[in-house]
Amino acid sequence: MNEASTRNQFYSFIEQTWTITEEQLNELKDKPQASCIISKEKDVVGIPETKYFMKLQMARESIDKNGFFLYLCFSRPKNSSKIRAKYSFFVKSENYSTQFDNIFYPEKTTGWGDEICSVEKFFERNFIFDGKCIIEIKGILIFEEINEMPKIVMESAVLSRALWEKDEKDFKIEVGNEGNVMVSF
Repeated sequence: MNEASTRNQFYSFIEQTWTITEEQLNELKDKPQASCIISKEKDVVGIPETKYFMKLQMARESIDKNGFFLYLCFSRPKNSSKIRAKYSFFVKSENYSTQFDNIFYPEKTTGWGDEICSVEKFFERNFIFDGKCIIEIKGILIFEEINEMPKIVMESAVLSRALWEKDEKDFKIEVGNEGNVMVSF
């Protein structure tokens, strides 16, 4: 048995759709560099006091240009465990998507992300449709250093995604006649 199969791991699916109005984006582009807007915080299922949100920040792209940068961020206690996040951002109106696989350390990392494009190009392209920019995030969070596994009722979609994303497929699922489900590793 290898070390990975003896560790406590907990998987939590994240998903959020964030609508930003064109007016909010225009206000952001006129603000000083490093200004940002953030989505609503959402609870991470099964991990107390841990929330995630998206952040759109205007930052310097080059000496004479600003860019829009998109981040996944967490708000959580300083003594929490590290989080491995596999996630993607989508803006369907522009056919934009990007994928990440990052580790968030509680004492060092508050957010990971990257530049979408320059502010000028953002307004020229199809990021804004019908007066709105709709940004989606979908992903899975992997908590590896948990002393006690959370006791939660798993939604079937969360469990199936977590098992699908697991690198090692050394498990089986059994369903009994009375509807009892057992997962064996």
